[in-house]
Amino acid sequence: MTSTPRNRQLKIIDGALLSAKLIKDASEADPRLGPLKVTAGLVVTILETIRDVKTNKEDWATLGEHLSAQIEDIHDDLSRCPTPHSTELLLVVNTYEQKLGNVLAKIRLTRSRG
Repeated sequence: MTSTPRNRQLKIIDGALLSAKLIKDASEADPRLGPLKVTAGLVVTILETIRDVKTNKEDWATLGEHLSAQIEDIHDDLSRCPTPHSTELLLVVNTYEQKLGNVLAKIRLTRSRG
């Protein structure tokens, strides 16, 4: 398996997160290290948030891929159907396809911004 930039970023974040947690835990041994404990705790929170956002972005990208594939499947299924389609069926399928397309467009817009 090749290492993608995203995987490398997550490994770096996980390594930094482990270090920050170790520093936080070690600083609990001495009350004089209270400021270090607080700072390390903040770093842990920030790194966890960054990791979660990166993971969440990939989940949204995967959902977008699934929606796009589903739209293609709808078109393929309808084109292979030998009987004429009723107007009601086409309306329902078209409405469903539009909703999937709207969600996919929002996912793409959100991903392009961040």
